[in-house]
Formats: sequence, C-alpha cells, structure tokens
Amino acid sequence: MKIGIKVFPHNITYIKEMVEHSDFIEVMALKESDFSGLKDYDIPYVIHNMHSCWGVNFANPEKSEFNKSTLNFALQLADKINAKTIIAHPGLIENKECTNQSAIKFFNQFPDERIVIENMPYYSDKIVEMGKSFSEMKEILDGTKKKMCLDFGHASASAVGLKQDQMTLIKQFIALKPKHFHFCDGIFDKPRDAHMNIGDGNYPLEEFKKLIPNDAWVTLETPHGAKKQINDINFLKR
Repeated sequence: MKIGIKVFPHNITYIKEMVEHSDFIEVMALKESDFSGLKDYDIPYVIHNMHSCWGVNFANPEKSEFNKSTLNFALQLADKINAKTIIAHPGLIENKECTNQSAIKFFNQFPDERIVIENMPYYSDKIVEMGKSFSEMKEILDGTKKKMCLDFGHASASAVGLKQDQMTLIKQFIALKPKHFHFCDGIFDKPRDAHMNIGDGNYPLEEFKKLIPNDAWVTLETPHGAKKQINDINFLKR
C-alpha cells in the first residue's frame, strides 16, 4: 500500500514535515496558484481537480468552458510534475440540465486515462450530488470508461442519506475496482464526512482497511499536524 497526504497551494511547505513519512503527495490543482515549490521534493504526486467549493460542476453544461479550463489546468500540472492520477468529482444537481449523462458527455471530451472519478456524499451544501450510489457510479464509470477513486467518508455519509447500510454500499463500490482511495475518520451516522484524524471519530476503520488492496494508493484526508498524521499513516501501515 502506498500512503500519501493532501496539500493545497497555500500549504505546500508542509510537505517538508511529511515527505519522509509519505509515499506520495496529493495536490489540489487550484488555477492561478504557485506550484513551483513542488519541485523541491523528490516524491510522486497525485492531482485533485477543483470541485464545487470553487464553482466547478462537470455535470452542468452552463459551466462547460469554466469546467474545461480547470481540468485542462490539472492535466497541464500533471504533465509538469509527472502525476499519474487526476481525481475529479462527477458533479451535482444544480438544475434540471445536470444529469449523469451530461457528466458523462463532459468527461468523454477528456479521454486521458489518468482521470479517475470520485464517489460523493449525498449532499453538498444541501445540493444533491452525483456519484453517491452504486448505480450512479457504475453508470458514470461505464459511460466514461474511467477508473474510480473510492472515498470511504463520502460513501459512509452517502449511505446515511440513501438509508442504506454503510458497509454494504462500500463493498459495492469495492466491486468497481477503485484505482485510488481517500481515507479518514468521521461520525458513522452523519450524512456529511468530517475528515477527522484516525481515532477522533467512530468509523469502523479496521473494517475499511481490510477492503483496501495491498497495491492501492491511499490519500489520508485528515487535518495537518505532523504528529497526528504520522499516527494516521502508521495506522494504515499496521
């Protein structure tokens, strides 16, 4: 298992504290940001595309040009730092034009095999997400011929919204053979993920960990702080 942490452009220097403990670094590819500091570290990188926090919605045709600009930026950054994976959210239902098919149509303009699609929680700021259920993810993955990023916290939160057993949904997602994983702690019966450090929530993390293939790449989406994140890494290594 390869274990990494996630950084944003404003805290790239945090890599210095964690580089000896991490197998890779996942970077949020915010446009018009300075990523020159990444060259200071001899470590593999993974890219995460901008998402709804920055107004991105790949399922919304009205945002097509802006959406394209963010993914093109992520692809260019991946080329510069030799990233082999670019994680993207499928979209959310902002209006009646936002459908699984509109998301599929968007992704199919980018046949790059590095792009993987992440499952989502049920809600994002009271707007229903896409990729929250097994059937939605399977339709999107089949329609785009892309691989999946399985976010355990998103899956747990989505199951609450769907009134489905969490472990059942997670095992359904595992059957889709994810290429990448996101891992954190959280509150098991809440419809939102919380990105907690390991041990600060009540997710059945040992059960989650058993489902991860030995050759998987896993990003810890936990709060920064070297001591706690090293403990998080050690949990996955055990």
